[in-house]
This record gives sequence, C-alpha cells and structure tokens, in this order.
Amino acid sequence: YMLAIPSKTRKRIRRNRKKHRDKVEQFLNSLDIDNSAPKEQNGNSSNGTNSTNGTTTTTSTTNNANNTNNANNTSNTNGANDRDDFSDEAYNHISCFYEELQAGNLGALKHCTVKIVDFGNACYINHHYTEEIQTREYRSPEAILGSPYDTSADIWSAACLIFELVSGDYLFYPEANDYENYDIDDDHIAKMIEILGPMPSRLFREGRRYYDIFDQKGRLLKIKSLSPTSIVELLMDIAGLPGIEAREMSEFLTPMLQYDIRDRATASKCLKSNWLTLCEMRGTKPKRRAHSGNI
Repeated sequence: YMLAIPSKTRKRIRRNRKKHRDKVEQFLNSLDIDNSAPKEQNGNSSNGTNSTNGTTTTTSTTNNANNTNNANNTSNTNGANDRDDFSDEAYNHISCFYEELQAGNLGALKHCTVKIVDFGNACYINHHYTEEIQTREYRSPEAILGSPYDTSADIWSAACLIFELVSGDYLFYPEANDYENYDIDDDHIAKMIEILGPMPSRLFREGRRYYDIFDQKGRLLKIKSLSPTSIVELLMDIAGLPGIEAREMSEFLTPMLQYDIRDRATASKCLKSNWLTLCEMRGTKPKRRAHSGNI
C-alpha cells in the first residue's frame, strides 16, 4: 500500500523510520557493558575500591610520581565510586536480561513486572464517554465509522502493533489527500479493504460516519482506485519473512483483524495460537530471508 502514497511522503516516512531504528539500536547497544574501563582502573594508574559495612574506601595504587595527586583526589572519588558501583550493578542486571532474550530464552520474561501505562485514548467498558478511541494507526473500523465497540477493539490494535514490531512498518498508515479530496478516515478504511478485503456494509451501516465514507451500495465515495495486497505479501516484502513463516503469522493476525467484532479473536484464543508456540520454540528473533540487494 506504500505505492499509493506520494513519493515525497514515502521518502519522509522511510527517513523517520530509519531515525527511529537508529535510536533503538543505539539504546540496545548502550545495554552492553564495556568492561574496558574497569580493567584500566585495576592497573597501576587508577584507584581501586573496597566496601566494608557499607563504607567505601579508596586505595591508591599509582606510580610514585602520582601519589600526591591521587591522595588529594581520594575524597572526590568516593562519591563517584559509589555511583559507579550502583550503575555497574544495574547495568549488569539489564545486560544479563538482554543477553538472555537475545539467546532466545523467553523464560527470562517470567521474572518481569509488566506495567501498562498511557491510557490517553482509553475509556471504560460500560461508559463510553468518547467515540474517538485508539491511536490512529491502530484504530479499528468500528471506531472510525462510529459503530458500537467493545474490548475487541484492543485485539485489533494488538494485531496492528504486532505487525509493526515484526516488520518495522505500520500495517495501516493513512493520510489525507487534499488534492484528491479525501480525508484520513477515507484513506484508513481504503487501506483496510486493500489488505483485508471488502467490508460488509451490514456491519457498519448504522455507524454515524458510514455514509461519509461509503455510498448506498457500500462502495467508497472518494477513493476509487485500490491496490489489493495481503498480510502474507506484506510480511514477505516488508519484514523479509520466508513464505512459510509469513503464512503462520498471517494465520495468527487475521482472526484478530476480523471486521465483525463478534468473530474477532479473543485474547485467550490468541494465546493458543500455533504461531506463538513456534516463536517460543525458535526464540525471540523471527527468521529472515537473505536479501541480495539494498532494502
């Protein structure tokens, strides 16, 4: 569906995504502990620390020419050494956890405490005080069209987010186009149809925005040209997954992306997915196809 986006916009999207990936890579690299500094400190030109009953003492082991300077700096380095010891311990825990995940040991996750935050677009199940829920890229069709919604909208969002985590791209990235006279909701629904197929009018005809986007026969009012694709094709092209794994993941995501909220997969059903089981067996990293040229 990126082909339907103007070339300048596509370039901007790719630049932003590259910056995001670079920041993530930089953060992950920062989790690796560089032991070169402690090794230098253990030499003849640095200070060593000993802790007894919570008190840190500094012993100078420098050459005779530097003994005076090190003695004068002892009081200044005590506080820094305390902080360094704490930082080393914290980074050591983080690094060990990261290495376990990199090695495919999902058992490390059992010791995590998960905190769910940022409920800016959330609302209560029994009290819908707003009709605009969910982050734009993860928004469900019922929320866009103004139809009744429930907790199944979160399953839709989860599917979009999982696709993004694996591929590095949004599953749906809608944009308004003033030149062709359609807004962001028009484009969002059109992209859903391109990837997931026709949208049954019986499901959303009562939605408050349905007739802003569709005509009486259930056809898009403002967007006439579509570029059909599939989740499998996107996973192979964007994420570089081999065909078998792309199909396995598609079988996991497709029930989560059902238009009918009554048919959409529940969280408990998702947890029984064969794809999740295979991911746990293989480790945390999905297998990639070899690319012969530039990506």
